[in-house]
Amino acid sequence: MRATAANRLKTTLPVDRKYLEKVRRQEEALKDTETPRLKRRLLQSVVLLLVLMYFSMGHAMWHWPIGPLEDMGAGAVGIIEMILAAAIMWINRAFFTSGFKGLVHGGPNMDTLVAMGSGVSFLWSLYVLAGMLGNTDHMSGMESLHGLYFESAAMIVTLITVGKMLEARSKGRTTDALKALISLVPETAQVERDGEELTVGIDHVREGEVVVIRPGDRIPVDAVIIEGNTAVDESALTGESLPVDKKTGDTVSAATI
Repeated sequence: MRATAANRLKTTLPVDRKYLEKVRRQEEALKDTETPRLKRRLLQSVVLLLVLMYFSMGHAMWHWPIGPLEDMGAGAVGIIEMILAAAIMWINRAFFTSGFKGLVHGGPNMDTLVAMGSGVSFLWSLYVLAGMLGNTDHMSGMESLHGLYFESAAMIVTLITVGKMLEARSKGRTTDALKALISLVPETAQVERDGEELTVGIDHVREGEVVVIRPGDRIPVDAVIIEGNTAVDESALTGESLPVDKKTGDTVSAATI
């Protein structure tokens, strides 16, 4: 704030007695908890998916070695793929709970499509795997590995989790900006009472009370200028980088400078 002397403002809105407590609750509510949770989900999914792809693509298509498991036949490989895919789908079970809840309530959503695509791939692979386990022909069983789509079921939910995490990160940046704006509001104010200047908590400022603001101070409450001229930095609210000239009778907003 640019001024040659202290400016006097009169508050125009009542201040909630539990204002600071509410501000802290709002800051806590804006805390980004979704992005870290999705990061953990994605990391777990990717690790298991890489192992699954080694079996489903590396071994089945390019005959990469799998050690003693090769002697156990295609059925064992198929079971391992099933377990890995089921683990990844369990990690990302939120898609299935949200998707099928929406379907049951007549409001299918994007999660419904993800759950259906992944679920159908998994169920079809179970059907093929059951046929493999009943087939004693080793070579025929190995060829049947190409009919398994466990990796597709796992890949679908993993890739969608990547999108969800990027979306959550974008939202988190927005909430960080809101938290920064909330934190700009000072916790105390200089008020005039009985001819004296007192420092009081922001939640103790009364409507119509005279607040004294000096150059460089943050304005603690929405108010109207009753004495003095100044320039107010409102960039936090409007994005305007240049200070706005204010004179007696003009209104000012909390958290501006």
